[in-house]
Amino acid sequence: MRRSFVIFGLLTIFCASAASAQKAGQSRTQEQIRRNQVDPELWDVLEEWSEKSASVKRLEGEILRRTYDTTFGVERLGEGYFYYTSPDKGRLDLSAVPVAPTMLKARNKPGAKVRKKNGVPFKLESEDPVKWICDGVQVISLSVEEKTAEVAQLPKHLRGKNIMDGPLPFLFGLPPLEAVNRFSMVLQQKPTPQNPFAKIQAKPRRSEDANAWKSAQIILDTNTGLPAHVRLVKPSGTLEEIYSFSELKVNARAGRIVELFGVGDPFKVSLRGYQVKVEEQADDDPGRQPVAAVIPNVVGLSYKEAEAKLNRVGIKQGQISRFRGKRAERKADVFHVQRQKPKAGTPVEPDLKVSLLLLTDVAGG
Repeated sequence: MRRSFVIFGLLTIFCASAASAQKAGQSRTQEQIRRNQVDPELWDVLEEWSEKSASVKRLEGEILRRTYDTTFGVERLGEGYFYYTSPDKGRLDLSAVPVAPTMLKARNKPGAKVRKKNGVPFKLESEDPVKWICDGVQVISLSVEEKTAEVAQLPKHLRGKNIMDGPLPFLFGLPPLEAVNRFSMVLQQKPTPQNPFAKIQAKPRRSEDANAWKSAQIILDTNTGLPAHVRLVKPSGTLEEIYSFSELKVNARAGRIVELFGVGDPFKVSLRGYQVKVEEQADDDPGRQPVAAVIPNVVGLSYKEAEAKLNRVGIKQGQISRFRGKRAERKADVFHVQRQKPKAGTPVEPDLKVSLLLLTDVAGG
C-alpha cells in the first residue's frame, strides 16, 4: 500500500500539532549544549518558528501540489483547499488542474523555467481528484473518480499533540531542540527585513522518517511563522513533491469550514458507495471508536470476539444476528464465525444489520 504512505505523510503536514512542547527529561542544560553545536542563526529561525506556531488553533488556505517523476519525465498538477484544527484534525480536498493548450505552449518557449528530460519539457498531466481526512483517530483517503477509499488507523502514540512525531511536521515548527535532534538541518537562505523568507534544508536522522522521504526543503515566511513552500524528495530520489501554500488564514471563524466543504463536520465522512480497503494495524486503544468506521473482518473469530470487534466500530448488540452454519471439523472451531454479512470493508451506517453464520457442534460428535 505504497500510495497510503504518501497520503499519511501529507496528512501529517496538516495534522501536526502547533502546541507541541518540549518532552519531559530534556533539560535546559541539554538544550544549551545542543544550541552551542548548531548554527546560531538557524537556531533563532527555529525558535521563532516554534513560538509563532504555538498560537495557531485553526489554519486554512489554498494549496498547489506539483509532483515530478524524473524516471518517466512527468509533472502532475493538483490544487485545492485545506483546513486544520488543533490538535490533530485536518482535511484536504485536491482537484485536478486542467492542462490548457496555452500552458503547454508556454512550457515550450525558449528560456521557460520547466523541468526537462533529455532536453524535452516534462509531460504535463492533471492529478487525480482526491480527498484526505484526518479525524485524530484515522487517516482516510478518498479517490473521487475511482470511488475507492483507504483507511489507516493512527496508533495511540501518534494521536493528539503526539502527531508531531509523524513523518512530516513541516507546517508548524517543532521546538528547536527536537528539530535539530530529529533532523540534520542547514539554513540555506537567511531572512532579512527586505526578504523575510528563510530557506531550510532538512534530512532525516531517524529511520522512520528516512523511509518516507530523503530530503526536504522548507521556504518559511518568518513574518507569519508559516511555510510558503515545502519540497520533498522521496527515498528513491526519482519522485519529488512540491506543496505551495497561499491565502493562509490563521484562527479564522469556525463557520467558514461549512462554506468551504459544504458539510457540518468536515472530519466525519460517509464511505457509502466506496470500495474500502483498511490498512491493518495493531489496535493499541481498543476503546477508541473511529469516526468513519468500516465493518472489520471477523471470519474465524469466536462469536464473542467477533461481537466485541463489531461493537468497537459502532455496531450495537441489537444489530447483530447469529445463525447456525455447518458443523465444525474441530471442537476448537465451534461457535466461530464461518461467514459474515455484510463483508469486511462495508461502511458502517446507522442501523446497519450484521449477520454472523457460526460453526456448530463437531461433526460426528
